[in-house]
Amino acid sequence: MLEHSAMAEALLADVVNAASTTPARYLVSSNIGCALHIAAGLKERGMTMEVVHPVVLIARQLKH
Repeated sequence: MLEHSAMAEALLADVVNAASTTPARYLVSSNIGCALHIAAGLKERGMTMEVVHPVVLIARQLKH
């Protein structure tokens, strides 16, 4: 994202557009940099989808 901002913004647009077509509540990413970038992009567009690490999602499911 820092070194290739134009590419990162294009990829973000693709991810956010795809996310906007699904009723999913979570978007899962194991890369913290990508997760932060995607979460910011979703928030900018007023989307409430939560971005979580796969281990966090599994842990949450095991608690139920």
